[in-house]
Amino acid sequence: MNIKRRMLYLTIWVVICSVVGIVAAYFFNVGFWLAFLITAAALLLNGVVAEIEDRRPGGFLNPRKKD
Repeated sequence: MNIKRRMLYLTIWVVICSVVGIVAAYFFNVGFWLAFLITAAALLLNGVVAEIEDRRPGGFLNPRKKD
C-alpha cells in the first residue's frame, strides 16, 4: 500500500474520531480529548476483534466448516 493511500486512511480515521468525539463530548458532558481517545480505542479494538473473527475457521475470510 502506498503512502498516499495510508495517509488518506489515517486522515479519514482521525476525522471520524474527531466528529464522534465532538458529539460525545457535547451529549455526555466529557472533555473532547477523552471522548476522542475512547472513540479511537473503540475503533481499534473493534477492528482487531473483527479481524480475528473473520480469520477463524468458519469466518468470513476462512469459510471452511468448524471442526
